Amino acid sequence: MCRLAERAARWWQRRYSRVVDTEELEAAAAAGTTAAARGGGDEEAAAPSHCVPLRSPTELLAWRPPRAPDPRASRVPPPPRRAGADAEPRPRLLVCHDLQGGYGADAGVERALLPQDGACCGPPAFRIWHWSSVDTFAYFSHHLVTIPPRGWIEAAHTHGAKCLGTFITEFKLGEGRCARLFGTRAAAEATACQLAAIAAHFGFEGWLVNIENPLPRAQVANVLHFLARLRALLRRAVGPGAEVVWYDGVAASGRLRRQGALTAGNAPFFDACDGLFLDYRWSRDGLARSAEAARGRACDVYAGCDAFGRGAHAGGHGVVAALAAARAAGVSAALFAPGWVFECNDRAAFEQLQERWWRGVEAAWGLRRPFDCRLPMATSFNGGAGRALFARGAAVDPRPWLHLASTQLLPTGGGGDAIEVPDGAPRLLLRLTTQTAYEGGSCIAALLEPRQPQPLQGPPLQPRRPQPHPCPQPPQQPQQPQQRQQLLSPRPPQLPGAVAPSQEARLFELAVPLPPCKGLLVECVARAHCPLVRQALVFELAAAGRVTLPLQPPGADAAFGAAPGVQISAAGAPEDAGGGWERWSWRVPGARLAGAPPDAWARAAAAAAAASPAGALALIGHLAIREAPG
Repeated sequence: MCRLAERAARWWQRRYSRVVDTEELEAAAAAGTTAAARGGGDEEAAAPSHCVPLRSPTELLAWRPPRAPDPRASRVPPPPRRAGADAEPRPRLLVCHDLQGGYGADAGVERALLPQDGACCGPPAFRIWHWSSVDTFAYFSHHLVTIPPRGWIEAAHTHGAKCLGTFITEFKLGEGRCARLFGTRAAAEATACQLAAIAAHFGFEGWLVNIENPLPRAQVANVLHFLARLRALLRRAVGPGAEVVWYDGVAASGRLRRQGALTAGNAPFFDACDGLFLDYRWSRDGLARSAEAARGRACDVYAGCDAFGRGAHAGGHGVVAALAAARAAGVSAALFAPGWVFECNDRAAFEQLQERWWRGVEAAWGLRRPFDCRLPMATSFNGGAGRALFARGAAVDPRPWLHLASTQLLPTGGGGDAIEVPDGAPRLLLRLTTQTAYEGGSCIAALLEPRQPQPLQGPPLQPRRPQPHPCPQPPQQPQQPQQRQQLLSPRPPQLPGAVAPSQEARLFELAVPLPPCKGLLVECVARAHCPLVRQALVFELAAAGRVTLPLQPPGADAAFGAAPGVQISAAGAPEDAGGGWERWSWRVPGARLAGAPPDAWARAAAAAAAASPAGALALIGHLAIREAPG
């Protein structure tokens, strides 16, 4: 077993070439030449350009916040939750990032230019745009202290999700690190203080704590003290949304023994933390027993679901079965390594494969509750990456790029359809696309997609690279390059004679506190590709009914199918917004909002009636809602 552990350690060392010798790091930190440990006091520390991990105990204990403003720190706080939103416990989804050691192009503070790839249909970089199912995002690597890059923190906060860093020790090296950080009660206290200060400085909510090496029994008590102090210090420094999640590695006996369920072996750690991340080798019966043993905290137990299929459950598209089992047991789920879609599949089709994979995740898990969105609200649907940089509908830089800190509010559920349509009929979808944009790198495409069954589960194929990271392949689907060309074609698609029934697809589901006795100003920048399409924005309030805002000039036929509610005329003819885009604006009278409660759930939907069986109908490039003056 020792030889096996040593071989595994060498494998990780080779895979993550950024890991340097620990003794060299500690010597550098002690000498004051490691910028991360040195903190402020010189030019390099005053204006760091990339987020970096802390690789040794010396770096961690010597860390100090820079004296100058730190561009790596998040500037986007998490939006406040509605009052009482979390009073009733509910299963949550934690998504744990794991992609090739982390700290790639996503670690930079500024916009990173990506290599040109003529075969790639989008920017060649991993990112997430299906945030509406995610409650917590954890940035993961195998360094001692993984600090989330600013872009990931801000993307999570923009969509109402928490963000965690990772503290990990493993193998023989981890035993030495634990001896230094948890050898005494005072050392455990100092470690907790440093981790809480780091989270407060960079603006994220807490830590995933992962100890995967044996501990002497005396150290177990110090680790429990560390967890309790870290939890308390984070609540003081970060606020009530602070979170500490323990990974099911070392047991209370000090032995490295993963339980796969909430048992006496990990219950002390569970009691000291906000959540327990179960190892991937759980069973359905084990989840049921865990939910019962949690005594009212079943939603704080996270069933580990590995996208690479390590453990007792299938990976790839088969991970949806594990998510469904967790949901059925009434526990939460921890989805590990969603970068599988990017890392182990055809990157030329990443955006399509990502849509398909997350559609299965959302179908198995569902969407979380809406979060508060304060007015004014504005978004150009920038997903933090693009195959080109756009401004006012024109490409100003043709090179692909990544800048997650520029991520704006993205559609609920990735823009999935919200109503049932007859069998065989095309369905309206709202999809994020990087083929064009109004501002940034992406916009929303309204599509009518043929209703075809999409298998979400298939047998794992042969891995493309050696264990321990197998890469099961999804079932192959025929590619449709014509749809991609049609989306950007200046000519509308050919239309048959019959008009399809009106459909709605959810764009947002937000909790918007509405101003009393005042109206709303709504602005939308859109571009139609189909002259027979009638589009509209529909706002549905909890008590005020539906308000339909047609994309039609005054005096035109503003009726939209059979959609109930009040038709609000546009303020005037659309303005030229540049690049073939049109800017529409409406004023919703305050009388229409009078019946809505202060925390009304406002559902913004894009709707269309069209005769096109497939292809792009329209593009939505910008949406803004603000309080009307006077």
